[in-house]
Amino acid sequence: MVGSGTPAEMILSFTQDILLGRLPDLPKVMAVRHTLQQSLDVYQPLQADLTQRMAETENMDGEVRDALMLQLVGRRAEAEAEEEWDQMSVPAESGCYA
Repeated sequence: MVGSGTPAEMILSFTQDILLGRLPDLPKVMAVRHTLQQSLDVYQPLQADLTQRMAETENMDGEVRDALMLQLVGRRAEAEAEEEWDQMSVPAESGCYA
C-alpha cells in the first residue's frame, strides 16, 4: 500500500500498531491530534509530508512541484518559500536589507 500522507492514513497506521501490540509513533499521534484539534480535513495530505516526498522525487520540475502543491494544499512547497526568504534577506547593493 502506498501511503497517502493523510492524517486518516496515520490513524489507520497507529490503530494497526495498537492491535499488533506495538506502540505507535509519537510524531504521527501528535500530527493527528493537531489535525483534529484544529478541525482540519483528515483526508487532505499534510504539507510537510508532501514537501518531503516531492523533494525525494527525481526529475520533477520546480513549476510542476509548485502546481501540485498549490492544487493539493493550496500553497507552494516550503523549500521554495524558504529559498525566496533567503534571497530577500541578502543585503542589497545600498547596504539595506530587502
